[in-house]
Amino acid sequence: MLIVMDIDTFNVKIELPEGASFEYTAKKALEIEQFVRDTVPKEDLLNIATKIGQHNTDIYGAIDGRNPAWALLTVYMLPQGQRKTNSVDVIAELREKLKDFGEFQSIQVEPLKDTPVQGKPVELEIIGNDSGRFEMSDIILDYLKNYNGVTEAWTSYKPGKEIIELNLDHAIMAGYGITRRM
Repeated sequence: MLIVMDIDTFNVKIELPEGASFEYTAKKALEIEQFVRDTVPKEDLLNIATKIGQHNTDIYGAIDGRNPAWALLTVYMLPQGQRKTNSVDVIAELREKLKDFGEFQSIQVEPLKDTPVQGKPVELEIIGNDSGRFEMSDIILDYLKNYNGVTEAWTSYKPGKEIIELNLDHAIMAGYGITRRM
């Protein structure tokens, strides 16, 4: 059973489609920041800090990496007891409203955890050399997104540039007068 508590700080993790520029990501993050400011009651909001180019939220864990299409908003609310709004309700409202928000590849709203990283509430790793692992990941992700009670589901797989491997037959190349130095 997952116990959800009212906390003072939460993150909004943003991913735009691969290839988005740093400047474009900054512009889109500003739109999300304004949306968060409009959603969180003004009297309960202290500040929002926005980072462009990364979205690591695991303080003690490995970093997710850097990417100009990523951003992280850290939302600071008044301390518990000094505000009227419960952050659990705010996070749930933002998750619902941000589900289909524009051209974002992914938007995740996560409470900040002030404890050592223990992993996500449910974490599944698919390991192997077969490219079918990506298809399997997509099938599981689609299933989880439609499973009643699951609030967020995502994959850490981020495709990069395609790689072409060449296996050159130097004997045949030599027959055509092609050398490695050309």
